[in-house]
Amino acid sequence: MRKKFLCMCLSIPMMVSVLSCGLTDTNFVYADTEDETIDMPIGEFDNEVLPMDEEPKINAYVSTPRNSSVLVWTYVDRMTTTQISAYHDEAARLYPNAIRLASATNYYNCHSYAWYSQNVNTNQYWMEDPSLYITDGSYCRVSGNPQAGDIIVYYDDYGIGHWNENDETSDGWNDDRIMHSGIVTAFNNGISNGLCGNSDLVTVTSKWGAGGLYSHNGYECPYTGYKPHNEEADYVRYYRPHAYFYQGTGLQDSHRKVCGVCHDILVEPHIFNSYTNKGLTIGHEGTCAGCGETYLLAHNWTTFPSYYKCSGCGLTSEYIPVITSSLPPEIQALIANNEGKSEFAIQIDENTVLCCIDSQYYYVKAETSETATLMLKNAVYREEDNLRS
Repeated sequence: MRKKFLCMCLSIPMMVSVLSCGLTDTNFVYADTEDETIDMPIGEFDNEVLPMDEEPKINAYVSTPRNSSVLVWTYVDRMTTTQISAYHDEAARLYPNAIRLASATNYYNCHSYAWYSQNVNTNQYWMEDPSLYITDGSYCRVSGNPQAGDIIVYYDDYGIGHWNENDETSDGWNDDRIMHSGIVTAFNNGISNGLCGNSDLVTVTSKWGAGGLYSHNGYECPYTGYKPHNEEADYVRYYRPHAYFYQGTGLQDSHRKVCGVCHDILVEPHIFNSYTNKGLTIGHEGTCAGCGETYLLAHNWTTFPSYYKCSGCGLTSEYIPVITSSLPPEIQALIANNEGKSEFAIQIDENTVLCCIDSQYYYVKAETSETATLMLKNAVYREEDNLRS
């Protein structure tokens, strides 16, 4: 029960006694009622303590890098200067080695700072549960030594997050509670004390509940066993955004991305953004913006009133080759009526003619079949002469 209360203290922004992790048992009165989910601390700020669900707040959502929606909120009431000073004084007394980087505030908390935004001037969101940043694949777990910029997460094995009075298997808490988050700023080689993973080997910047933002040794904070009656996280894990590099597959439609951190593999379509024209009937070469592989692709024609233009390489032409199997049934029926002819023309609309020359089919921008046929013959013969030369 005492551990549960201390867990709750760090999440209640108006709780000035949240950082008083060194208090003795005589500082607490334990309720004798049937509902013993809150142990009330005795102190000069008792009348300012409100349960989380009673504090006025405005809910909102922020997005993970993979666009999952994470619930956050903004507290309507702000901390008084007296409360802020109390947080600062208590933190300085209990953690003299910690360096305060920003003032106590209930604008944002540790999870919001670590996962959402490190801009203390604009971040106004309190985040209770950052687990979607991990479970939706936005971040991956670091298997080796952490490095500056990684997110450190403190866990205990008493469960996360949301009290569940019907869960008898884990004393009301879901397993592996995310207790605290911070940003690693340095990793120090050495032998860890092993009391909370290797948290003592890292320097961390983290927000302490509604207290200040501190630079501190990863073990020397209110979320480990560093002080009596702390929450005593059991272990830490480190997370980092995926760092993908491309692997070619030799396939025209896709490539692979492999994460250098967790070795996750994704198969994605090529994104062609660079094209080189190879000829009207040949197509163009497209280079993938991701993996850099180059493939020969068909032109992607867009129709204009008097010409066609490839949306890839930009080639323009008054005629383009046509695959008859891709034509509408009604046009294929007209072609069937001319079966056996090596040369014919069909007026499709007022400025488009379907021409057949030497069993090759073309759409031609022309007003009459005669004009289209003449234009196409001259163009085809000219192209053949160019190939011969």
